[in-house]
Amino acid sequence: MSKFLKRIMIILVALGVGFGFVQINKTYGFEYGVYYMLMLLILSNSNSFIRLYSWSKPIVSSKFNFFTTKYEKKLIVNLPPEIAYGKFIEVIKNSNLILKTSDDKTLEIFTYKKVSWFSRGENMYISFEKSGDSSRMNVLSVSFKVFNEEANHKTLIDLINEFENSLTI
Repeated sequence: MSKFLKRIMIILVALGVGFGFVQINKTYGFEYGVYYMLMLLILSNSNSFIRLYSWSKPIVSSKFNFFTTKYEKKLIVNLPPEIAYGKFIEVIKNSNLILKTSDDKTLEIFTYKKVSWFSRGENMYISFEKSGDSSRMNVLSVSFKVFNEEANHKTLIDLINEFENSLTI
């Protein structure tokens, strides 16, 4: 989804929320309007509640989830997948990301960045596949900042650069 479309959708949702609040407030009274706003607040922040679980990948990375920005990168690494997987785990442990889960059998890694004053967090899903003599690394970065797509590009590029630097002797 393009940036423009995403911003238009968010503006329309915000207008709908405001209109809904006013209508519920007029019809049922202020207390129901407050309940309505609390319900919408919980729904709009549901990504933040479930993002730290690896089973939430289909939800937070869905193309219909317009509260997130996604960036995907595929790389060929001239190492067997098992070695590249182990080396990438070392790089993650030395970065500002937190390693949540890693599976030695499927060669998948789930890591995330904590919520801060400037960020609502970021998840990274990394997998390795055998591709001839080398391996293919698939990285999906999901950020919970709606208007700042460049931030998860930067974190991902920094992590990949760190990985490549760790391979040089």
